[in-house]
Amino acid sequence: MSLQKAIREILLTETDLTDLVGERIRPDELDITDDLPALIIEADSFTAAESLDLAAGSTGEFQFTVVCCGASRPAAAELEQIVRETLDGYVGTVAGVTFSPITFSSIDYDHETGDDGGGNDHWFLNSVTFDAWIQ
Repeated sequence: MSLQKAIREILLTETDLTDLVGERIRPDELDITDDLPALIIEADSFTAAESLDLAAGSTGEFQFTVVCCGASRPAAAELEQIVRETLDGYVGTVAGVTFSPITFSSIDYDHETGDDGGGNDHWFLNSVTFDAWIQ
């Protein structure tokens, strides 16, 4: 299981989040058919975690970012809050991968304009970065 898939599994357990985004929690980029709000999970390139197979017994520290995409600042902020509450301090095992712990690292804010083809002409992006310790 990749780091991104494991993080997605954790986020899917939070009903407040899935009530907002449904299944729209994607690795690296959204599907062209996805509406907002949605989440993108990015493994930071220096970790090479996007291709890492997190088999049982893998250990190390990895960094990843969850991009909270909303059609308004309040929508992106609501996603950000739920993501931070769900992941910061998370300790647990997902598909044989033990996180001990996941910790909040930083946040970045961005705004994009332009029609994405789905009628969204404003994107508010709150990018929340975490460090994950894998045991």
